[in-house]
Amino acid sequence: MKIDIIGAGCVGSVIGERLLSTNHQVGFIAKGRIKDELLKNGIVVNNKKIDIKITSDKSDLIIVCVKNYDLEQACEDMKEYVDDNTIILPFLNSISPTPTIQNFFPKNRVLYGYITKIDSYRDSDGYHYNIAGDIHFGDKENKQIDEKLTI
Repeated sequence: MKIDIIGAGCVGSVIGERLLSTNHQVGFIAKGRIKDELLKNGIVVNNKKIDIKITSDKSDLIIVCVKNYDLEQACEDMKEYVDDNTIILPFLNSISPTPTIQNFFPKNRVLYGYITKIDSYRDSDGYHYNIAGDIHFGDKENKQIDEKLTI
């Protein structure tokens, strides 16, 4: 599965660091200055530098880890990486962003999702965390377990 993350801050960096230890292809969606910065510096999580890949093709799963006020721009930035089979999973401050994302991508499966108990923070040395958080996600009505969403 090809998993891409948009938002390389406190949540996205931790999610990326955790996913990079799996057998999935993991990349970040970024443009402009942020893309240049990520390519040059990677991300530092718990004092470990991680060189990351900026995605260049369609995603199977996009995890959205931006601030609520950046959501619409993030949806615009994601468009070229989404096809009809792409699943979108938001990890914002609540489940309220799901309808906004569904408006941008009406043909796609957009899950409800959020993360709790994550204690990540940023300082001059990068991102740090002790607890990667609890992830909660699913469809509006969860009737069966989808094998594509088990890692």
